[in-house]
Amino acid sequence: MECSNLKKTLEGKLVTNPNDMLSIGEVVVKSGMSRATIYRLTNAFKFPPKFKHGMKKVVWIKEDVETWCSMSPNCFYEKYGAALELQQKEQAA
Repeated sequence: MECSNLKKTLEGKLVTNPNDMLSIGEVVVKSGMSRATIYRLTNAFKFPPKFKHGMKKVVWIKEDVETWCSMSPNCFYEKYGAALELQQKEQAA
């Protein structure tokens, strides 16, 4: 697997198995939320980040979505939001 395809969980574990990734449809089912709500919370750093997977597809790391499901969006933001915002700013630079 190429380095650019390697993903890390919120806790820093390397994810290499494609079965550990969820499509938007799977995230909708697991979270019980609409696609629009998932994207809105992701952009507000209150839901795990999405990753590009190929030209058009985006995926979420299954473990991260399960972590989110175990807490409220505000608790998720308190624990991970600042780090996700910083990570996004660094990638944009």
